Amino acid sequence: MPLAITTHGKFRVENLDDPGIPEKGVEILEGDLIVMTPAQKHHNRIAHRLECLFEDHCSRHPDLDYGGDNEGFWVEKNPDTLLSPDACLFKARAEPEGAWMEFSPEIPVEILSPGNSAAEIAFKVRKYLGCGSEQVWIVDPESE
Repeated sequence: MPLAITTHGKFRVENLDDPGIPEKGVEILEGDLIVMTPAQKHHNRIAHRLECLFEDHCSRHPDLDYGGDNEGFWVEKNPDTLLSPDACLFKARAEPEGAWMEFSPEIPVEILSPGNSAAEIAFKVRKYLGCGSEQVWIVDPESE
């Protein structure tokens, strides 16, 4: 289950450089730091399969690129929102100057975890679509 660290909407992407913040498994949702619990094996296998499919697709479509878990997309500033989809497909762009992509991927994929609430997933879907994603894929491992 994700753990929200109360930051009263003031957490900024720059604060991720703090040595007390984990390097992986974090998102920022409208200025609140969210620390994710490690994903289970089945979740990771699904993410890996999707990344392999996206990689294969991108090899035939050089105008596209893909990303995997823990790749951050800084989609809003003031308050900051940094999302980290489990996998994603996006139009190829120049490498970012900073550590984060500063756009919303065209197709982000979120794999449901037991601790995800419907409200949390709905929030992320709205955020992705509102920030420029064309589609959002939600994968339910239980329906595989």
